[in-house]
Amino acid sequence: MKRCLLCLLILVLVCTLFGCSFLLPLDFMDMPQLQEVQIEGITYRTGFYQGCHLTQDVTSVEAHGNTDAGYEYSVVDGTPFDLIWALEYGFYGMGAIYCRQDQFDAAAAYYDDPDNYDYKLFEGNPADLDEDPEYPMPGLDMEKYWALMEFENAFNQGTAPSKEAVLYNVPLKNGERYAGEYYFQEISNDGNFVKNYGRRYRVADGKLVMVASYGVKNGTVEVVDVPKELSDYFLQFFGT
Repeated sequence: MKRCLLCLLILVLVCTLFGCSFLLPLDFMDMPQLQEVQIEGITYRTGFYQGCHLTQDVTSVEAHGNTDAGYEYSVVDGTPFDLIWALEYGFYGMGAIYCRQDQFDAAAAYYDDPDNYDYKLFEGNPADLDEDPEYPMPGLDMEKYWALMEFENAFNQGTAPSKEAVLYNVPLKNGERYAGEYYFQEISNDGNFVKNYGRRYRVADGKLVMVASYGVKNGTVEVVDVPKELSDYFLQFFGT
């Protein structure tokens, strides 16, 4: 068991250093130790925010009190639900958010609804979200956005239409690993949760390309062309 935990911690450290957090499912980083907690006899449950992970804004909140079991918790503000963040539960110090049991289904539906998210584009390393410059996407065509995400997911799964895409290498911008590299984030309207599909994008030879491999070789990174229709549309948002 100790050997497994050591290997896991080494994997997390490597992913943190090299920006490959996509190797771990997002929910895994927030995997709670307890599915339920009680505060003054009221039950709170976690697991309603599938596919999301906590934002730094939540994890920096000071404690408000203790659960009935004696663990610290904080009240999560700015949300339509009664949520708490249990500070001592979870993997890698992130904790987990719990919802009042009688609001669980409504909260799950809310955070699963794409209309309850802001869609943002950043340049840099996702590990530095708070510091990376943001590029606005006014009037974003959601059909094209989801088409790009479908292309991304198809590439990840090795299915059509991206499985026959040609891979090639492009040079790093100014020789820096994350310079000129962009990523999308879906941030819940209350700012408490974020979704990230994990792939990053670059502009090369006047077209949008998706980073296919996160390793760097001889000052280059491996990419694949984004379908032309999507490339032509999204280029307007990318700073070059």
